[in-house]
Amino acid sequence: MLDYEDTMKFTFVIQTTGGGTDVKNTAFALVSVLDDHDYTPLFLFPSLSCTVSENLPTFSFVCAACALDFEKGSYGHLTYSIQSSCLAHCESARDHDTFFTDPLTGDIHTKQMFDNESQNRCCLIIQAKDKGDLLATTNVQVDIEGKDEFDPVFTQEHYFFNLSEKNRADQLIGRVTAPDSDGGLDGVVHYSLLKLSPFFSVNQTSGNIYLT
Repeated sequence: MLDYEDTMKFTFVIQTTGGGTDVKNTAFALVSVLDDHDYTPLFLFPSLSCTVSENLPTFSFVCAACALDFEKGSYGHLTYSIQSSCLAHCESARDHDTFFTDPLTGDIHTKQMFDNESQNRCCLIIQAKDKGDLLATTNVQVDIEGKDEFDPVFTQEHYFFNLSEKNRADQLIGRVTAPDSDGGLDGVVHYSLLKLSPFFSVNQTSGNIYLT
């Protein structure tokens, strides 16, 4: 069985002889194997994970979603596109509108600047289609990486607490709070005394102040 992907053309010589053994005439024959569309595009993995930092400018490169097609000739030329979001909840329904893909290479780029505090993950369905309309899809998850862009801010400039004369060690005196608008680990605040005190301590995570 001939396969276009293995050999596209064959050439051979045909000869004629008369009653004897002398060659009377020769002709060259060329056989071209016509391409049959027998391969479907294939992504190596059903899903792909990528990361892009927040606050990057529009048109920033994210990652590439590349498929294979074992066809030769025009049937092996793939065109890439973003079909839709692969997350069901409403806020991510338009994820595919915030990215675009190079139709020839599968490279994915941003169409806007992202904010980790507003959205930390997107999911796209990427399609690769060949000239014969056979296609393959893969899910691309894009995590929006946060940057430490905000400082903790105390809710008050001064805190005042009253302490009864009848007190005990480890008694809770009060609490200070300093929210951080960063998301993820960058938004975790740790408290400590600027100068160590023999009388007071502060809980590192809660901001509670205790009598020691």
